[in-house]
Amino acid sequence: MVRDVIQLRPEIEELIREIAARPDSVLLRVPRGRWRAALRDDATSVSSLDSGFHRAERHLLAVHREECAHVLRQAAWHRVATSHEGSDRIYLKHTATYSVSVPSESSLARDASRVLEMSLDLKADTDGLGMVERCVSPGYLAGARPEALCAAAHRLVPSCSGRMICGLSYLHGGRSDAALLVFRELVRLAPTASAEALAWTNLGEAAEAKDRWLWAWSACERAIRADPSLVAPHVGALWFSVRLGSTPRATAAAARLGDLVGDRADLLDEHVQRFSKYAIRMKRGWNSDLERTLRRVQESAGPSAGRLFNALG
Repeated sequence: MVRDVIQLRPEIEELIREIAARPDSVLLRVPRGRWRAALRDDATSVSSLDSGFHRAERHLLAVHREECAHVLRQAAWHRVATSHEGSDRIYLKHTATYSVSVPSESSLARDASRVLEMSLDLKADTDGLGMVERCVSPGYLAGARPEALCAAAHRLVPSCSGRMICGLSYLHGGRSDAALLVFRELVRLAPTASAEALAWTNLGEAAEAKDRWLWAWSACERAIRADPSLVAPHVGALWFSVRLGSTPRATAAAARLGDLVGDRADLLDEHVQRFSKYAIRMKRGWNSDLERTLRRVQESAGPSAGRLFNALG
């Protein structure tokens, strides 16, 4: 999904410096409150022929829009995946053969903070990420919001991954209603079965945050139908079945999970860590009926489901 280090070619750095130094630049600045709307429609991308852009902005649009949009999404992904909630709850190992990576926190955070603490004089030696972030939110010392970075990237090149990152930012920032809207749109717009499965999986997590267990379970089942190799929805379907108090559903989900994982216990490591760390939150509203359901399923579950249940304590 992202490379480990963000770098821009010298000619693009010079363009970004010029754009960042102009307070009247509008190309990469999407007003707060318009971020989700900017991500909703692929027709929102801008043209180098549009009026209101100065020379550097027009040249960036004409020649470097793909690279700049990629960097913006990388910056957004870094901020979401390394946030307090994201680092614990975003799964990087998607399937037995595919994992996503996150740019180095130390290099990105150091360079971005240096730029954001500067004045509008950008003559200091800075990296491309910091300059791009300054273009989006000049003077915002805490760093550009992931939603703003995604919206700016979408103006350049509409992207499913930008929408996904924005939805994750909402979800792990405590804005589950906004996340639900983003993921519902993603389900409709997803270009591949894998992207659709990820959208359904994340929609399930957003529903979980609102204690809508049936909706969460249904979303995971839809994700499994779209891409059976994705691990997270299998885990979700198991847990949400327990939360619904349905022993038959949970038993079937445990069997499916065991078949998928097989002898690859590492596929569940991130999920086991989440179950252990967030056990109290996951068992909110717990009662004796749910406890009986959990114990009944645990008695017949294989080692994969057993690891998850044992992590709850």
